[in-house]
Amino acid sequence: MKRTILILLVIICMLSLCFHTSALESNSNTIVLDNMSIIISADSSLTNEQIDQIINYFSAEPVDIQTYGLICNIFGHKNTTEIVTTITHRVNNSVPRCLNEVWELNICSRCENVDGTVINSYYIDCCPED
Repeated sequence: MKRTILILLVIICMLSLCFHTSALESNSNTIVLDNMSIIISADSSLTNEQIDQIINYFSAEPVDIQTYGLICNIFGHKNTTEIVTTITHRVNNSVPRCLNEVWELNICSRCENVDGTVINSYYIDCCPED
């Protein structure tokens, strides 16, 4: 009887550790700019070039922006839609201090066009007061 209870306890402990480990795994990639964190889902199908386009879109000084290519002018953009979360730190002087925004980005794979729309925004408490 003791042996059966011990085996059941060991199995329960092993299962709880498995669930705990899977909950700790990261499901996002975070890119940190000056006062902003950009969170992209880890299972997104974005290429490194498209991630660079997102960084340029959210940076204060866009770099290497090109006009629409000839292919986009003729055939239109070939957009990939991605949901991205941004956290702008220390927006307010009091709690809640940070702004969390959920964006729907349309990223063209033919040119460097990125078009974004804010889906949801709310304030969160993530930075300690100075």
